Amino acid sequence: MEVSQTLLTIQTPLPPPKETIPPSQVWACLTQDQKRCLLQTIVLVCQELTAIALHIQPKREATDE
Repeated sequence: MEVSQTLLTIQTPLPPPKETIPPSQVWACLTQDQKRCLLQTIVLVCQELTAIALHIQPKREATDE
């Protein structure tokens, strides 16, 4: 799996907002680049979790009864 160069670029963190943004409004406050980066990160995390889940599936034991 290749990681996009965009995800590897370290951006200068923004100072914390003076007001708290409710979780339901966070998406609206992001720039287009931040939205794209967040979605790419979510996809990569989901792919990793899926790969781990498929790799760790318990082996089903055959029972001869």
